[in-house]
Amino acid sequence: MNAQANTTTRNASVSTARSSRPAQAVRGQSAKQADSHYFNAHLEGMGYLNNIREIQGKSGTFVSVQFCMLEGKPDSVEKIYISLTVPADDVKDLLTQHWDAINSGDEDSKVYAGLRLSHFRAEPFMYGANSAKSGQLGVNYSARAIKVMHLKVGSQTIVLSSRDSEAKTDYGVPAKRTVAPKAVPAASNDTGLFDKPLSVELRKDDPNFQTIADRLRGDGYRWHSDRFAWVMPHVTLEASNPSFTEKQQALVAEGYRSDDGLVYHMTFGRGARPQQARYSGNRH
Repeated sequence: MNAQANTTTRNASVSTARSSRPAQAVRGQSAKQADSHYFNAHLEGMGYLNNIREIQGKSGTFVSVQFCMLEGKPDSVEKIYISLTVPADDVKDLLTQHWDAINSGDEDSKVYAGLRLSHFRAEPFMYGANSAKSGQLGVNYSARAIKVMHLKVGSQTIVLSSRDSEAKTDYGVPAKRTVAPKAVPAASNDTGLFDKPLSVELRKDDPNFQTIADRLRGDGYRWHSDRFAWVMPHVTLEASNPSFTEKQQALVAEGYRSDDGLVYHMTFGRGARPQQARYSGNRH
């Protein structure tokens, strides 16, 4: 999800976590038995943070914060209030730096964030007799904040570390970004110069390998055996695009060639069949 957009997206993925037990404890077991597989359902959204606090639980102290997530058109936005716990140390360290701003309630220091959430839950409840909604059914939402993708305090945008803002493609794998020559300024947004990554690395041991590979093929990508990556075979540019020159130089640096300066082709190995899929690399 683009952290600058007022949108909410939901995605699911499968990840593999290596067992932390000593090697002796798993000796004699197969690699499959030593691995633990998890189905991860993640929720990403933009909204405002408030009421950050420390809570003493049964297993120790943890940080909690209220997230007012926004969804819909800006002129008729829907607000969804989610109670968040913050299990990740890097997220905790980042948010606690702005503890006073989150709790201030001051319009000039509102904290606006793009977050990735996990373990999203909805728990129904009945409003009490003293409530204006007495007898009506309500819902409490809760989740875990596992990543900060965008953070703004008042009018100041907080620059996140490269690890915090690492771009992911829609395919659930890290994007291999196109690096422009040194003379060309790098794009300032997470997705780089192009709407889609020019190449995507995908390991064969990825638990979703076949599904992701099929989706890459459907989007026009093609396997490049020399690069060990899925590559966009053709990129079409528009001369009117403000980043036209930077894109040309970036494509040449990545090995693309063009006869007219507008349509760029990637060269594959001998005997490779022509790929008809076209991709417009223009971002407006």
